[in-house]
Amino acid sequence: MSAKTISQLIASVSFLAVGLVGCATVQPPADAPATTLVSPVTESEAPAPAETSTPAEAQPEESEVAEGSEDPGATKVPEGTEFPAPVDPAPNGLPGAASCYDEAGEQVAAGEGLTIEPGAAQAWLCGDAPGGYGTVGPLEPLIGEHVDKLISDYNSLPALTSDEAQAAASYTHLVFVYPDGDKRVIGFDAQDSTAVVGGVEAKQGSLEFYHNVRGLWLDQRLSFGADVPTGLASVVATCPAPEHFIVNHPIDDTQAGWACQGGSEEFNVKAIDDQLAKDIAAAIAEGSLSADASVEPDGPSISLMVPWGESTTLVKAANHDGYLWRSDQGMMLFTPQGDLANAMRDAITPTSS
Repeated sequence: MSAKTISQLIASVSFLAVGLVGCATVQPPADAPATTLVSPVTESEAPAPAETSTPAEAQPEESEVAEGSEDPGATKVPEGTEFPAPVDPAPNGLPGAASCYDEAGEQVAAGEGLTIEPGAAQAWLCGDAPGGYGTVGPLEPLIGEHVDKLISDYNSLPALTSDEAQAAASYTHLVFVYPDGDKRVIGFDAQDSTAVVGGVEAKQGSLEFYHNVRGLWLDQRLSFGADVPTGLASVVATCPAPEHFIVNHPIDDTQAGWACQGGSEEFNVKAIDDQLAKDIAAAIAEGSLSADASVEPDGPSISLMVPWGESTTLVKAANHDGYLWRSDQGMMLFTPQGDLANAMRDAITPTSS
């Protein structure tokens, strides 16, 4: 893990930026700085949730599940995640963490009149995927001093005085899980003049509070150092690839990836070689130029995944050798050369599973 890179990211947490949603080019609001992943779209532009497919290895065979055990669709957490804040992916190919959904598989919603007391064992950050704008939260919870700090920050927020901002794409939830299993959920947005709801009284939300919440996850990851999860690609790899990540992890830490082969009607999910993913990440900065508005996505894509499960998606450009992706400079066109170009072309070419 690149501690220097994460430290820089914590110091300058940028706003959520939009890349390619459902393989459609979307322009972010003028006042929303981009990141290497995705940005908000307006409610009218938001595409309908797409059907996703997951690699066969991410779903256990029904015959392998003993009678009385968990749902056959439940996600098998990969080996290498048994550290203080274990990842807990949602089952059945749903994006984000399991605690972001209720027993029926629906997204959690903010409660009413809840007291967010100190003593929570975990806190989970949830987006609105697979519905809404498709935002996805981290797969690991805050624990220990980090969750204590989050609760303190929330309880220190002043009472609501301004709730005039329009809803943005970055509406999120926090799920506090207590030792007795009790869950308490609050909701908030990534803007000034918004409400933080779910508690005894509505509190004043702000962009600063949103950044502070995200920063706690990055700070915790930095404290773990090299103790990171492994083997997540087989769990999070879905098509169309998720692109709206609340916590944006540096692309420099890419460790794995997958391709969405074929077209938007039917994708084939295929893991790519770890070294290919790292080679793309290493070449992408120098090999990219600002994309012309006339360049449109074609459909197939390659996603570069960091250890914690977030990914950067490159979508093949139509009638061009390059791939569209969003950086902190805006929409970019990456044109690979030589052997790398051939390897990427092979990766998105449909093959048998």
